[in-house]
Amino acid sequence: MADDVEYQSLIYKRGDSVEIYKGIYKPNNSPICIKVLFCDSIEAANEILQESFNMMRFKDIPNIVKIYKADLSQSNNRYFVRVIMEYYEEGDLKKLIRSRLPNNYWSEGELLNHLLLLVETFALLETRKVAHRDIKPENIFVSDFGKRLIVGDLGSAKEKIKNISETIAGTPLYLSPEVRKAYSDHLMGNTLYNFSHDPFKSDVYSLGLTFLYMASLRECTDLLQMGDLEIKTQNRINELERYPSLKNILSKMLAFNKDQRISFSELFEEIKPKTVVVEQQICFKCERRMKSSKYVFDKYICNNCYEISSQLLWAYQYPCVKCNKMINNEGCVNCQFYRCSYCKCFKHNNSCIQEKSEKNSPNELPCLFCLSNNTISYGNLKGYYFTCLTDPSNHKYCVVCSRSIGYSHAVCSLIIQMKIT
Repeated sequence: MADDVEYQSLIYKRGDSVEIYKGIYKPNNSPICIKVLFCDSIEAANEILQESFNMMRFKDIPNIVKIYKADLSQSNNRYFVRVIMEYYEEGDLKKLIRSRLPNNYWSEGELLNHLLLLVETFALLETRKVAHRDIKPENIFVSDFGKRLIVGDLGSAKEKIKNISETIAGTPLYLSPEVRKAYSDHLMGNTLYNFSHDPFKSDVYSLGLTFLYMASLRECTDLLQMGDLEIKTQNRINELERYPSLKNILSKMLAFNKDQRISFSELFEEIKPKTVVVEQQICFKCERRMKSSKYVFDKYICNNCYEISSQLLWAYQYPCVKCNKMINNEGCVNCQFYRCSYCKCFKHNNSCIQEKSEKNSPNELPCLFCLSNNTISYGNLKGYYFTCLTDPSNHKYCVVCSRSIGYSHAVCSLIIQMKIT
C-alpha cells in the first residue's frame, strides 16, 4: 500500500529513541508533524500505539493538537510507532516567549485569556480521566500569530481510572514538588513502593510554572532545587507587580502542598470572570486604567491609543528602494515613484489589497516590500500581517505598525479590517 505521508525535513532527534519530522499529509495536502518512537519490544510499541489511539478520541476538545493517524512497523529488529499530527509553523510557546525578550510583556488580560483557554482544555481532559503529565512551554504550540495556544505532545498522557497514578513522567524543571522529590529519590536508587500522587494537581503546578515564565519572561531554573522551593516560588510570584489578579491565581496554582493546590475546574471558575473585568478596566495596548474605550475585536482600547494607532498606517515612513530617501503618503518625490499604502512597495499607486480582491485571489498579493530582507517579493496577507514567501517562517510584519508578531496588534487589526471592508 502506498504511503500517504511525505517526509520533508528532520526537526528533532533524541538518541535512537525519538525522531520528529516535518512532512505533508497527502489526503488533504496539509503540513504535518511526524513523530517516530522506536521500541525494543512489541509490547512497548503496542502500548504507545494504544495511547495514540486513545488521544485520537479527543478531537472534540478544542485547543488540542489533532492526531490524523498512528501506525506500527518493524525495521532492523526494532519496532517503531509513527504518529501523524498537526504541524504548527509558529512553533511552541517557548519560542514565542523568547521572541518577546527582554521586556515586551503581555498584558494581564492577554495572559488571563491564554490561561483560561488552556485551563478549560485540561479541565475537559480531567473529566475524561486523562492527565497530561508533561506540561511545559515546549509542549504548548502557537497559532494565529500568537493569539492561540494549543496543547500538544500528549505522549505522556495517561488515563486515571481507579487508582492514583504511580508513575513518574514529565520534565524535571516543571515537575510538581511531590513528583520532583520522588524523581530525586528514584535517581538515588530508592524504590518507590508507596509513592502516589494526584497527576491532575501536578499538571496544575506545571501549568503554573509555565505562566510564571510567561509573565516574568524569565525561566524558572532558579526553582529547580527543592531547598527553600516554597519561599523562592512565592518570591518570584511577588515580583509580578504588573499582574495583581494573575499573582493571586499563580499562588493557588503553585501551592507547595498539593492538598492546598487549586484544581482545574476551580481554576476555570475563578479565572473566567476576571478576564472580563481586567479587559474592561485596563487598556489592552498601554495597560493603563481607562475612563472611555473602544471595543476592538475582543479587546478594550482606550480612546487615546486608538487615535494614535489609527494614524500609524499613514504616518510610518519607509526608505525608497530606488534612492533610499524617506517617502511619505505621496510617495517618493525624488524618483516620482509611489508606494502602496499597505505593502509599502514603490511599484504602484493603488492598494494591492483592492487589486487582490478584484482579481479574486485571496492569498497572493501583487506586491510586497519585505522589511526583513529588504527586497520586493510576493507574499500572503494573513489578517493584518504580510508574510514574505521567500522565508514565511521568519519574514512576518504588521502592515500598520511594521512590528513583528511579538507585539500587540489589536488596533492594527481593526484598521486593516476597516480598510479592507
